[in-house]
Amino acid sequence: MHRSYGINLEEDLVEDNQSLADRYRKKRDKVQTALENKFGSNIRCIQHSGSYAKHTAINIKFDMDLCVNFKRSAFTTLRVMYDDVLEYLESDEFSDEVGDLTDVRAQKVSVGLFFLVDDEVLNFDITPGRRISDDDPSCFDLNLCLNDEDSSGRMKTNIAKQIDHIKGRKKERETVKLLKAWKFEHFTKLKSFLLELLTIKSFDDKGEANIPSGRWDRLKLTMEFIRDNIETINLLDPGNSGNNVTNSLTDRQKKKLAKEMKRALKQIEADSNKLKFYFPVNPKFPCEDKPKDREPAKASNRYEQNAAVKQTTYPATTYG
Repeated sequence: MHRSYGINLEEDLVEDNQSLADRYRKKRDKVQTALENKFGSNIRCIQHSGSYAKHTAINIKFDMDLCVNFKRSAFTTLRVMYDDVLEYLESDEFSDEVGDLTDVRAQKVSVGLFFLVDDEVLNFDITPGRRISDDDPSCFDLNLCLNDEDSSGRMKTNIAKQIDHIKGRKKERETVKLLKAWKFEHFTKLKSFLLELLTIKSFDDKGEANIPSGRWDRLKLTMEFIRDNIETINLLDPGNSGNNVTNSLTDRQKKKLAKEMKRALKQIEADSNKLKFYFPVNPKFPCEDKPKDREPAKASNRYEQNAAVKQTTYPATTYG
């Protein structure tokens, strides 16, 4: 069954699904308070991370994740750090503190928490990290415990640098939101972080002066870039120059992604109505119709089709 995911391109973060966003925020804040109470002075800070912090959230998934920055001296090893956090999150003490907890899952570098609030499943990740140095409070470099038998058991990251990399890039964020709506339906193995880096790279390579003014044209630019480059390009994590994020896909997955982008572009060029298939309106949170006595929406708030396609415009789809 085809599902719908929403995006609103008119503002950085329009929360059409305000009620669900509020539930996420309240539960996240309870989790943060519980972690602070448990680990106290061993914590340097707790960073808000994920798509919500980057202003790339869509209303099917609010990534209000937390990255716990522990002091370098807090734990003897990264494994001890991770296991201590996991043990606490699995405890009755934590469950009683936050309420509504249904599941706790150990993941690659994080712990997944699942809640059931007013018949809505809320899920976000808690990532424990140990500061590389306690001497420089302005340095947010962290080592994470990597739960992978084939690895060294650690991974370096810097959440602040990842967020800064997309900060102020409104047009890029708009494109990322659309591509995330596409990927949740058509290519779930594709990481949102890789989509961010691909979008930014496609814009940078084009040059600011040459970026199209229309949202569809900007989306098309990035889709063509992915189609033509995903099998060969290397994209480094801004928080860890040793991490090539394109390696999150296998060679086979890269080839499939290139084909999927080629297919989507070809079908949209042939039939502009295919936009509604690849980037569907969310029926639960649709755009409000503009009153007839108002000025028509500016082109910047719509998908623009090029001259080769039937001249049809589509209203922006909503996200929360």
